Amino acid sequence: MMKFIDWIIISKKLFSIIMSNIKNPTNILIFRGGQLGDTLAAVPALWVMRDLYPNAHITLLYDNHVNENHVSPRQVLEGSGLIDSFVHYNVYASSKICSYIQYAILYFKLLKNNFDMLAYLPGSGKIDFLVNRDLKFFRLLGISNIVGHIGLRGSLYIENYHEPITLENESDYLLTRLSKSEIPIPSKGLLRSDLNLKEDELKFAKNWINGHSASKGKILVALGIGSKFDEKKWATENYISIVKNLIEKFDICPIIFGGKEDLGLAKEVIKDWKRGLIGAGKFNIRESASLMNYCSLYLGNDTGTMHLASSEGVPCVSIFSGRDFPGAWYPFGDNHQEFRVP
Repeated sequence: MMKFIDWIIISKKLFSIIMSNIKNPTNILIFRGGQLGDTLAAVPALWVMRDLYPNAHITLLYDNHVNENHVSPRQVLEGSGLIDSFVHYNVYASSKICSYIQYAILYFKLLKNNFDMLAYLPGSGKIDFLVNRDLKFFRLLGISNIVGHIGLRGSLYIENYHEPITLENESDYLLTRLSKSEIPIPSKGLLRSDLNLKEDELKFAKNWINGHSASKGKILVALGIGSKFDEKKWATENYISIVKNLIEKFDICPIIFGGKEDLGLAKEVIKDWKRGLIGAGKFNIRESASLMNYCSLYLGNDTGTMHLASSEGVPCVSIFSGRDFPGAWYPFGDNHQEFRVP
């Protein structure tokens, strides 16, 4: 009888420890991959997790596409205080065997960490088959406390819709997914989307702007007129015309953002406008975000640059193609205006 009572007492203690770890995780794994825009769209959800579990060690797991020029989540988030450590696995587009080897290496790398929570935050368009595959992988690691995995909308992308339906933007939908796992979400006004820029980073940006006479006394407008996807690019002549009008009516100074691949286009349009600054290809992500803080408006395509502007609270006027559902990748926050070009 005494052994039975002892067993009950021990079982209750073990149950209490397990429940404590579920409610107060100390070692959290967040799964979120993708490019610049994907990472920035997840920042509000990352802030929710950081604020809810301030003392937990948070590791971000992401995919690294070998031989592709992608901005990694680490390049975006390092220094923000949101993530304590980063783990990536390589994806080889030309070799499935190499990718499978990477998954095996990843499994043993993650296994030794003993994570007690997984925030499953891949793109909301991920199809059910891949979601179930991922969840089996993470459960094999011994992670039973999983959040963010309920309510992905990948089925929409494999069904034939005659009329495009409007979706909640990715940032808000990630928060919706967390809420379905009973993660408390602050009210809209209390949510953060910024990269937690430091005073010296903002000072650097201000000094760079002040070092160009073309910006003196002018309203600064951020331009993102390039894209890795041709179907997302609005015609360059449209931007030339609009910015000319803005210069004439409001005396603005445009700043061109983007990567090194946008440098030629930036020089071309500034030659037409006869004024402007080029930030494309010159700055890292945090430096670009710092520059955004001094801009009054973002004008441009649906790109990572747009999400960078909205993350720092800059109102965005964005041009979207018909590549995705309306709303799915609209910028986070209010005070934006989107135009959709079929």
